[in-house]
Amino acid sequence: MTQEHLDFIQEHLDGNCALTLSNLIAKVRDEFDVIVCASTMDKAIGRFKYSLKRTQSIAIAANIIPANEALK
Repeated sequence: MTQEHLDFIQEHLDGNCALTLSNLIAKVRDEFDVIVCASTMDKAIGRFKYSLKRTQSIAIAANIIPANEALK
């Protein structure tokens, strides 16, 4: 990967930390017409001292309705 690729990846991660390896691979492919495997992308992200972890979406209601009311 070139420095241009790395800068592109870091810029996208800084803008949206919820991106996955698959999202980033697709963005690099679309922007540069370059195919990158997941391990290469993971190593590139490691250079920034970033770590991608699996996240889960939580329904908005779970965040605003008190637990005792949600169970009624």
